[in-house]
Amino acid sequence: VVFDMVPRESMLLGIKSILEGNNEISIKIHELVHEYKLSQIFYNKENNINYGFLAYDMKMSMTFNNQAFDDQGKEFMVQNMANQGIEAKFSSDSTMDVKMKNQITIFINDEFTKGEWKSVNYDKSTNFLSQVLPDFVLTAADTYFQELNIEQND
Repeated sequence: VVFDMVPRESMLLGIKSILEGNNEISIKIHELVHEYKLSQIFYNKENNINYGFLAYDMKMSMTFNNQAFDDQGKEFMVQNMANQGIEAKFSSDSTMDVKMKNQITIFINDEFTKGEWKSVNYDKSTNFLSQVLPDFVLTAADTYFQELNIEQND
């Protein structure tokens, strides 16, 4: 479904440019995930769909290739990230370490996937997911995300 809307080559080029960076910014995603939480597997009988969620904290480093931040700029960037629910701190004048809590991957197994488990990263801010996943799965993902945040704040 994903490649029906966006050609595979275009998507791979986009991902590659994000990870390898460009003249402005480079991103390095830390591969080691120390803790994760796997939900139960849910079954929707009406649609014959199995689905579940994997939650984890994603850590990455962002290097601003053509910019160095002074103390005031660093404070502004860290506060801006905090307003988005992202923990950030500078390890140098041009590199910021970022921790994004409660990232969710949705796993789904249905007739369309021919009985194989497929996954997609959950991002509520994009309309893309509503084009490839049933509404009840997205509603469950929203609920799961909210429960993780409540649990974390207790």
